[in-house]
Amino acid sequence: MKQIQEVSEAATALGLLEAVEAMKAGRSLPQYRPLLAMMHFAPERVDAMLRFCKGKPDTPIAYVPPRWGAATPAKVAACAVMAGCRPDYMPVLLAAVRALQARDLNAVGVLTGTGPQTPLVLVHGPVRGKIGINSRGNALGPGVQANATIGRALRFVLAAIGGSIAGLTDRATLGQPGKYTLCMGENQEDSPWPTLHADRGMDRGTSAVTVIFLRGNFDVFTVGQQPESILRTIVNGLKANSHGNVYYGGELAVFLGPDFATRLAAAGYSKADAQRYIFERAHVRAGDLPPEDMQAVRNFRYDEFPDLSADTLIPPARRAEDVLLVVAGGHGIHITISPTAGGLSRSQTVPVEG
Repeated sequence: MKQIQEVSEAATALGLLEAVEAMKAGRSLPQYRPLLAMMHFAPERVDAMLRFCKGKPDTPIAYVPPRWGAATPAKVAACAVMAGCRPDYMPVLLAAVRALQARDLNAVGVLTGTGPQTPLVLVHGPVRGKIGINSRGNALGPGVQANATIGRALRFVLAAIGGSIAGLTDRATLGQPGKYTLCMGENQEDSPWPTLHADRGMDRGTSAVTVIFLRGNFDVFTVGQQPESILRTIVNGLKANSHGNVYYGGELAVFLGPDFATRLAAAGYSKADAQRYIFERAHVRAGDLPPEDMQAVRNFRYDEFPDLSADTLIPPARRAEDVLLVVAGGHGIHITISPTAGGLSRSQTVPVEG
């Protein structure tokens, strides 16, 4: 029974795209009609999506892991319709899809493991306001169509085109809610610092998307208002000694509300200063790990710590600049820390076209 269910789930995801392609070619597939009706599917909705795409509908724009399926605009449009996207969301979704095939993102390795990591679509630049991406209060929560449906559409792309199917190629032990949808904007209007895409060489006024594989999110907060209180709160949160970044290093994501970012900047902290503070203090002592895990760190991060001992202090990222400090969300005292896939993956930032 379990195997039948697994095959059924995979066939459902792939079959929806087959049905859409058949309808666009004028062929009838009666076996898919009930499912398509349930999804409120219609060829004209796919056509509306395609009006916001460059290039030919059937020419691949990317190859999606883990099975490296060809992502054509028509197939991505079908996923967007299933997710409830508006047509003008397509340029952002297509940018995220293009990012998935980047070698350094290592999506095939990350998507097929037992960890809970899933891609965050982080949107930068004027396209956020144009299509209504929420980058302020409750940015990671419900209530905004663009955030909810773009993240959901990318999940459909991974399943229906890439073949990332829970229980088949996706072997996650527990997974996480972000596997349903995970998308938000960077709050650059309320930020005193350069944006992430500006850090990576793009103009602040350019629209772009960053795809980051996150293992999950956890909340820390402080009622303190001094810069040291804010930064020490982040450091203390990162001293939990069993999150993935201890083992794999790489990048780490910290989402800081504009109130705290403004206080830090007013006290003279640049973004680089805050990143360096976190990197230099958020250490875990190797000897506090179980012996097997200490050996795992020795194996995974040997190039950083060839002489690892019990007294070695392990930072949560490879370099200070790998602490991805992003201003997002609204007013308040809460900070979201997101361990990433670490050294297994490097986030990718690509421009939004169109």
